[in-house]
Amino acid sequence: MIYLIGEGENLKEPKRITDILPATLKNLGINKSIKYVGIFDFWEEIVGKEVARFCKPVGFKSDTLILSIENSNWLYSLKLKEKEILNEINKRLEKGKIKKLVFKPV
Repeated sequence: MIYLIGEGENLKEPKRITDILPATLKNLGINKSIKYVGIFDFWEEIVGKEVARFCKPVGFKSDTLILSIENSNWLYSLKLKEKEILNEINKRLEKGKIKKLVFKPV
């Protein structure tokens, strides 16, 4: 168990991090994107090692996954497979759904 301790009005007694983390993430605006972080763990499984070398998830905006792509040759191929990639991502996510992929050339 992790506790936060310190001085001040709000920290008179130790508080469990699990009790304050959700509100903290919400205040920072992080809670909306945190549901998608698992994508980084299984990205290579979805697209394969070769593609994962040239195309990586770099961020989220609402229900959109932003991908950096180093090789424009992969862009066309991945655009053709966009629905398949989205289906595979969404099968693995516990919460939330990605509705769109945006490819950003590096």
